[in-house]
Amino acid sequence: MKVYKLHGSLGWGYDDLRDQIIFVEMPHYFCGYTGLFCERNLITARASWDKGTTFVEPSYIKQFDRPFILEIWEKAFKEIRESDELIIVGYSLPEADSAARIFLATGVRNSQPSSITVVDCSSMVINKFEKLFGKKVIGERKLFKEWIKISRV
Repeated sequence: MKVYKLHGSLGWGYDDLRDQIIFVEMPHYFCGYTGLFCERNLITARASWDKGTTFVEPSYIKQFDRPFILEIWEKAFKEIRESDELIIVGYSLPEADSAARIFLATGVRNSQPSSITVVDCSSMVINKFEKLFGKKVIGERKLFKEWIKISRV
């Protein structure tokens, strides 16, 4: 099993001198972070944005100026197309995140997974994935911490 976390990775940064991803202490400006470009927070942003090197926002704006970010997305796309089973955990598929929507829809529609599971507390989110994929999904209406305890992952 492979796990790809494509955005929302607060606390990770890029060390230019060593040319590698590192874990960094959470900067104070992320306290109470609500999203810079998320559809509900267009004006009331409470975070500083670093062009995607610390995290990739769930928005239509993606800064892929670091090669490692594109490499991760390329590998994830390949895995989505080739996997028999796809599990999406805790991603609400926001309207503003058109890059991820196209990425997921294209990957899934060009594949034949035997099962697609969406883990999210909201049935609305599960329904959004079914509409996006044009395929039936298994909905696990749980928090991540509840799901991981009983999961075979």
